[in-house]
Order: sequence, then structure tokens, then C-alpha cells
Amino acid sequence: MDTHNSALTIDTHNSALTIDTHNSALTIDTSNSALTIDTNTSNSALTIDTSNSALTIDTSNSALTIDTSNSALTIDTNNSALTIDTSNSALTIEPVIVTSNSALTIDTSNSALTIDTSNSALTIDTSNSALTIDTSNSALTIDTSNSALTIDTNNSALTINTSNSALTIDTSNSALTIEPVIVPSL
Repeated sequence: MDTHNSALTIDTHNSALTIDTHNSALTIDTSNSALTIDTNTSNSALTIDTSNSALTIDTSNSALTIDTSNSALTIDTNNSALTIDTSNSALTIEPVIVTSNSALTIDTSNSALTIDTSNSALTIDTSNSALTIDTSNSALTIDTSNSALTIDTNNSALTINTSNSALTIDTSNSALTIEPVIVPSL
């Protein structure tokens, strides 16, 4: 899907959107334009299944907004790779706007999740909601070189489960902030 210098809107009100790229590659390139996926309804589901393939979302010089108000967002990358490249742009995931009253699940079983926000800012705001990152039997790498990583879990729960896997947070030349401050129990 190539929407150079234009806008791409996928509106699935009261219906289901399934993008299935078995054994193939899906590339969404919105250079210099805006990509909006709106599933704003209580009876709609967005499923992106890239089993045995690669999913690349490139929003260079543009904005990526995923709005799943009152619905569920599932990204399933079994045995494949998920890459979100936001060079010179912004990626914002805010349950207040994006996943209000719903759950965000990123499941990378037997695969790798890489979020690279070099020279940009990554904000994950789960106020009054729950964020779960489960990387069982896989690797989670968050590389925020020359940028800032902020995880704000006001009035909610943050769970990072890395059973039988590795968790690496590399914030070279940047800042890592987790609020509220975690006070270990004695």
C-alpha cells in the first residue's frame, strides 16, 4: 500500500478487518502522508496476522495513529518479525485515545520485537489501564539511542514477563523514566 502525498483511511465500523499475509510480505509506506486505522466501535476487531512473513510499517515524515476505541487490537507475529520504523516522525500509543476501555496485546511468541526510536520519542501511557508485554521464549529489545523512553503507569499495572527469554533496554545517550517510582518491599 503506497500512499505518497495522500491519506489512507481504513474504516471498519461495525465490522471486522483481517489482514492475512501468510508466506508473504506486507509493507505499508505512507511517506509524507497520514495513515489512520479507525475501528471505533464496540463490535469491531482489528487483526493483523503475519505468520511466517514480515510486517513493516514505515511512517517516515508522517504520523501513525491506531485508534481502537472500545475494541481490541491484536498483532500476531508468530514465527515472523515486526518492525515499526518511525524515523523523523512520532509513534504514540495512548489507551486514553487509542485503546480506551480495551486491551492492547503484543504477542511475539517465538519471534523478535524491535522498537527503534532513534532521534525520536517513544511514549507509552497506560493511565487507568493495564500494559502487558509477554515475550516468553523470545527476546524484547527497546533501543532508544539519542532519545527518551517514558513509561507512565499512573493508576494501572505494568507487567513485563520474560520467562525463558532476555530483556534488554538500551538507552545510550538518553533517559529512561518509569513512573510511578518502584519502591522495593523489605
